Amino acid sequence: MPKRYKSNNANPWSKLAIIPGSATGPFEVNPGQDCGNEYFRDFDVWIGLEGQATAHLLGHRIELHKDRMILVPPGVTIRTCGKAHQRFKMIYSHFNCLVSGRIIRDARQAVSAANLTLTLRGLPTIALVAEIDSEAVSQRLIQARKSFPTDLAELTLSLLYLDIWRRLRETYLSPHDTLSAQRLEKAVNYFERRMEQKITLAETGRYASVSAETLGRLFRAHYKTSPMRFLLRMRLIRARDLLHSGRYQIGEAGYAAGFKSPQYFSRVFKRAYGIAPIDFVRKICRTP
Repeated sequence: MPKRYKSNNANPWSKLAIIPGSATGPFEVNPGQDCGNEYFRDFDVWIGLEGQATAHLLGHRIELHKDRMILVPPGVTIRTCGKAHQRFKMIYSHFNCLVSGRIIRDARQAVSAANLTLTLRGLPTIALVAEIDSEAVSQRLIQARKSFPTDLAELTLSLLYLDIWRRLRETYLSPHDTLSAQRLEKAVNYFERRMEQKITLAETGRYASVSAETLGRLFRAHYKTSPMRFLLRMRLIRARDLLHSGRYQIGEAGYAAGFKSPQYFSRVFKRAYGIAPIDFVRKICRTP
């Protein structure tokens, strides 16, 4: 008899179903307005259309503006505050999410406050903040809502929400989105300010509001190297510049750049530049 093979359901997205909610529409935050803490029993997506405001989500201060999208999972508190002298306009939409046929009413255990991500059981991780073409998406939302609740409108909305979910997944995977770029910038600034001190990946991740594992992934994707190798490169550049200034002895330059061992500094400097620090000073820095 021929062998029978069972499907392993390799596509995790087959577990996800999205059902449009009953509310979609524009919303405005007036200048200086504090909307207070809010939480929802379904998923809420906010898409900025005009102006600016600030959202406080999971301990993060997120700037809201045109083309920025936030996904607010059910049970998660968000607080929105208007900027002084500036009105913020957005479009919001509610929808329900089912995973393996079960509706999600409280996603607090599935979010990562450190990374601003959502990982529902059995599904890949997505970001909670992303950049999107707000005009195109809002037009699709409004047009579909005009004919809701017809079957075609419901299908159109479901496909749109899946597109939004896809964009949040791409943002999580990409190091070039705004939120990831901010985290990388904070990590590099942390390296710059504390270079002469001992630095660990864990403490850098805490400063950048991201886990050490995710920080490593972002550095490898964006800079093609690990965070610690990136830091070593920064230290070598600083030490080289200090030596070139002519105001530092070799040991002083190495120490100021974070190298506590003169032997290690000499070894990695020669490996990087093909010349030992002492020869660099003699042949390059003192050349008239």
